[in-house]
Amino acid sequence: MKKFSISFLVAVFLFLVSFSPAHAEENFFQKFTHQLQSGFQRVYLMLPGDKPGDVVLQQTVDAAKNIKTAQTKASASVDFLQADQNLANVKVNIEGPVEINSIYDPQSYKQDLKVSGEATMQGTSMKASADVKLTGSLVYFRLNELPVIPFFNFDELKGKWLKSEVKARKADAQLTQAQQDQFMQAYTKLFQSSKLSSAQKTTKNDHNVYVLDINIPKAALAEYLDTVNKIQTSNTDVVQTDEMKKDFSKVLDNIGDLKVTLWIDQSSFFVRHIEMPISYIPEKQANPGMAGTPLSALSQADKVNVLVTVDMDQFNAPITFEEPKDAEDAQQAFQKMMGGTTGVKPPVDLQPQTPTPTTPAELPGLTPAQKALLEKYRNMKNGQ
Repeated sequence: MKKFSISFLVAVFLFLVSFSPAHAEENFFQKFTHQLQSGFQRVYLMLPGDKPGDVVLQQTVDAAKNIKTAQTKASASVDFLQADQNLANVKVNIEGPVEINSIYDPQSYKQDLKVSGEATMQGTSMKASADVKLTGSLVYFRLNELPVIPFFNFDELKGKWLKSEVKARKADAQLTQAQQDQFMQAYTKLFQSSKLSSAQKTTKNDHNVYVLDINIPKAALAEYLDTVNKIQTSNTDVVQTDEMKKDFSKVLDNIGDLKVTLWIDQSSFFVRHIEMPISYIPEKQANPGMAGTPLSALSQADKVNVLVTVDMDQFNAPITFEEPKDAEDAQQAFQKMMGGTTGVKPPVDLQPQTPTPTTPAELPGLTPAQKALLEKYRNMKNGQ
């Protein structure tokens, strides 16, 4: 869940700021013409009054390639509703420095993040927090706080650095010039398909900024993301299946209009703040496994509201990343915690013939709180 949250929020940041592709390789005349046009635009933007949104956004795209580091703070708040009544709320906060070595190579990014989350439903609150470092092909994480989970005891993992290797890329992972051109063409098409407001001048956190609304057609966004995914996965062994595409298409079909609001610095044209609200209509699905549990309330939700916000500051300030020297392999650490099991059971005739525990008191390794929670769950299942 944390990995998904991080990926989603970072994707928002990269899509709107640093993942807006820089201009493809230009000849001398094209570069001179573009720089001359950009210079005239900047002089024009210094004049008083609101400005055309496309002019400000073009300057923002040009400036994005100059971002090498930034302090970021991202959050996502998710409300599960039924008939406009709140059933549950989930909040995720991610903050820390980001370094971008190559705008076209996501695995060159370095991030040192603090991640925290809280879920509240039916008067019960669960919290979790962790430190996460992403450096090249390795992900380091340290669990600091976790809610009580029946059958699992994470105490021996808390406070320890663990590491996991992300999917390896092919040797020729650097994007070719043709692929960079494809990025630019995909972004330009999305840009041209979107509806922009005028850029209004105001202040945000003591900075002079433009405020710009972008309304993105869902079909155009789907086409853009599909193109970007094909380019990225061409340098990996990852294959996007038809089922994955179908699931993503369903999500897009069930969300409302996409509107992104940018707060853009008037001098540097770096994006300082992003807000993106999303409304999602979930499909009704029966889940017998949730019956009688607090999670059963989520299956009753007829609407999900999401608000994603991203703040960026301290652009191009020096950042030092230190990789944990004593990090353990995450898979081995979790297997050790589970007693060396991998989730695959041996044949029945080779399994130890021991009585199966039938009550919480007979289950070894549970804390009193876990036993009480399990007993409560069993009572709810039995209608007591």
